[in-house]
Amino acid sequence: MSDARTPHECHNDFVGDDTRRADRTLEIDVRPRDDSAPKRQAPLKQPTRAMGKPRINLDKALAVAARLEDEETIRSLSLGK
Repeated sequence: MSDARTPHECHNDFVGDDTRRADRTLEIDVRPRDDSAPKRQAPLKQPTRAMGKPRINLDKALAVAARLEDEETIRSLSLGK
């Protein structure tokens, strides 16, 4: 006599009620519902604030930052770090 059961039926021999319950729950959760049309959220509106006039000239800010970084690198190398 051959075993004519499907692999799914054979699998059920090895799983408990908790696993079957979880499988069923997942099937229900994944299935689309008729009343659950995708809802659009309103776009996020972030308030803006005036920052005032710059206190330093920002035209060469990258050059200033690079110079400060170079000075720090030289300092740390001279200390042996």
